[in-house]
Amino acid sequence: MATTDSYRFTVQKAADEFGFDRKTVAKRLKMAGLEGKADYSTREIYQALSGDLEAAEIRVANARAEKLEMEVAQLKGDLVPTDHVVIVWSNVLIAIRQIIKNSSVSKTEKLSLLKELREIPREELLSLETKT
Repeated sequence: MATTDSYRFTVQKAADEFGFDRKTVAKRLKMAGLEGKADYSTREIYQALSGDLEAAEIRVANARAEKLEMEVAQLKGDLVPTDHVVIVWSNVLIAIRQIIKNSSVSKTEKLSLLKELREIPREELLSLETKT
């Protein structure tokens, strides 16, 4: 509940009192839609200066949740580290190349197959999604 005798702050007074640079206080008041006044209530200063803190806390909480979800997915086997996928696919491609080179198909067909193998985009090799 607002009182008529609440303490008022100029931008400079708020900067001095709360330990912020004057420009920072002015910028945060503007971001909070409170700029252009001669003075501000304690509530207005608090809202302007703590707004970034609340947003930062939300970002941290979201990042923690995302990290936890990724850890759970990895433990369940739903998420595989990219370097493991690259190693597996490299071994698969080496095996396929050897099979092609040692096959009885003509040299022209071998070269054609090896060329097609080289032209597969890396993104397709790393994608584990099933295309329908």
